[in-house]
Amino acid sequence: MELKMGFNQFNNIVEKEGLDSAIKYKNEYIPKRLFQYNALLDKRYNNYIEKNEKRLESLKENKIYVTNYRCFNDPFEFEMLSVDMDKLQKENYDIKEIDKFLNAFKNKILVACFTTINDNMPMWAHYANNHKGYCVEYEINNTEKIYPVFYEQFRNNNSKELTNMVRELYDYYSNLNNHKEEFYKIFSYFYLSLCCKNKFWEYENEYRMLYKTDEIEVNTEKVIKIEDEDMNVKSIYIGYKCEDDYVNELINISKKIKCNVYKMDFNKYGVDYKLISKQI
Repeated sequence: MELKMGFNQFNNIVEKEGLDSAIKYKNEYIPKRLFQYNALLDKRYNNYIEKNEKRLESLKENKIYVTNYRCFNDPFEFEMLSVDMDKLQKENYDIKEIDKFLNAFKNKILVACFTTINDNMPMWAHYANNHKGYCVEYEINNTEKIYPVFYEQFRNNNSKELTNMVRELYDYYSNLNNHKEEFYKIFSYFYLSLCCKNKFWEYENEYRMLYKTDEIEVNTEKVIKIEDEDMNVKSIYIGYKCEDDYVNELINISKKIKCNVYKMDFNKYGVDYKLISKQI
């Protein structure tokens, strides 16, 4: 079941029925199983063996990477909202401080990206190093931190609403006021904007886990335990061009963490350009 609504529709539910209702509605439509593509690098990359072993070790230990948005392949991540800085400046807000606040907020949110598709050729090429990597199927037992990516043609340019939102957030964190319902609504609006992308990316059918960190120094990525997020590995899908040594290592990992393992293949005699999976 897929969530059939856009960013503004979600926020309409927040406005009319409250944040709890919107989150509950969202949770009902989050898939119970999601996939994540992982690259295994080759000699074109510096320290590729060390990086590959580090990633495989995290899989073996039932851990997952959450990443800063600046590491993503889309340079326009987290840029859904267009804020009228001129208006804020006329109200004597310090624009540099607001920019600093917005960037700090974005940097506190780390992301793990998933999809509902495990046989998408472009995604195997882009995110699994040209089919040399692997794809992990996760069972999602708690959907609270999982959000659908909303694909929009245009950025939200409701400057009045967005400017009010930034003002409220900035004032809240500056003055440390008590939480109010209106604050939660505004916060959710900003939070959900982190899950908006241009419609160009719609083929990925992406879902995101948003992980808030309170660390002062935010690294580009962090490894967390999947059991803490109420997730577990169901299956590993090995890429069509994965090297034999890594194939064997992934099979051994599947035995250790007790999950299914498949090898991706191409049906040479079929009429479609389609990947198929064969259980090992």
